[in-house]
Amino acid sequence: MTRSSIFGAALVGIVALLAAGAAQATNYTVGTTNDATGDPNCSLRDALNAANGSPTSTACNATDTGTDTISFSVTGTITLTIGTLPTITDKDLTITGPTTSPGITIDGNKMYRVLLVGTAGTNPTLNLNNLTIAHGNSEEGAGVDVFDATAVNVTDCTFLGNTSSSIGGGIAVGDGTLNVTNSTFSGNSAPNGGGAISAGPDTTLNVTNSTFSGNSASGTNGGGIGVEDTATNFKGTILAGNTGQNCFSIGPINDDGYNISDDSSCGFSKTGSANNGDGVNPMLNALGSNGGPTMTFALQSGSPAIDAILPVDCTYLAGPNPCTTTGSIPNQLTCDQRGFIRPATGQTNCDIGAVEGVAPIDCTTAYASNPNLTALLPVMFFPEYIFGVNDQARAY
Repeated sequence: MTRSSIFGAALVGIVALLAAGAAQATNYTVGTTNDATGDPNCSLRDALNAANGSPTSTACNATDTGTDTISFSVTGTITLTIGTLPTITDKDLTITGPTTSPGITIDGNKMYRVLLVGTAGTNPTLNLNNLTIAHGNSEEGAGVDVFDATAVNVTDCTFLGNTSSSIGGGIAVGDGTLNVTNSTFSGNSAPNGGGAISAGPDTTLNVTNSTFSGNSASGTNGGGIGVEDTATNFKGTILAGNTGQNCFSIGPINDDGYNISDDSSCGFSKTGSANNGDGVNPMLNALGSNGGPTMTFALQSGSPAIDAILPVDCTYLAGPNPCTTTGSIPNQLTCDQRGFIRPATGQTNCDIGAVEGVAPIDCTTAYASNPNLTALLPVMFFPEYIFGVNDQARAY
């Protein structure tokens, strides 16, 4: 056999292997909000079993070792009734919720941890997008417990009301890297530290443009963040209104700029102006539905977080691109948690936190503070006045 024929045969073999590898990537579509095994519409539990290589439903029974995704053809709440979802061991898995309200909420029913990532030596990579993780309950990592992972990337997610009896109410990371971008944490609790997030020794935590408010821990253990001798990096993030102080850290917290803490526990400096850093009130609106599939904290008018991050610094620290566009500079952050553009229309700079832009006007509150708004009520409550459907509208 000539050298050229040997080379040709080898090339064909390589191409075949590459094609086989490419074919291994599988998408599992969850078609029910039931928490069941063997569901004819493929439950989330079934999809995770299939991705791990042990299918339990004929509706999602493909198995492989490639880059897998789980998506949803339904919206609503998946309430766990059987127990914690199957431990994620698939080497490269992405779980992406719908981008429109009400999205997908995975609810631990105040009884179970929601997700456990990795077993000893498996080192999976997990991407969580457009999800609400709520009401998990466990000793640690009630929402997500990262036991052993290469990386867990949390993007455009809300962690709500998860409760641990020890550490890491929302997320506990014990081995691996956790990258959090454009995400919201509220109502999570852990008495011994990290009401929202706890990161153990020899892990890495990167947080970009996220908002932590209303989380709790005992004493000064860090209602927002509790980290122990780990690489911890924050950029463009808000921590405010957390019980047990916003941050607790053994070792330094790296301030990568434009962070806000309403106490002095995080050690944030003033980047660009005196409107951010420690001891600043970010003026958050109440947690609510502000567009997109997840609950968020919008900014009140006049918030120091508005228009604060220079375009050259409006970038994410680590992990996959959270947006559908890439921008003109490396790692440019062109969207917020809801998928709305950064900077907001009419702004030169980006906003600090998970949400870009100001909260909508509460007409009831506005009227209470200014009864003279009576003349505008027809415009507020009857759209035909805006569009000039009748003669009376034209009089306005």
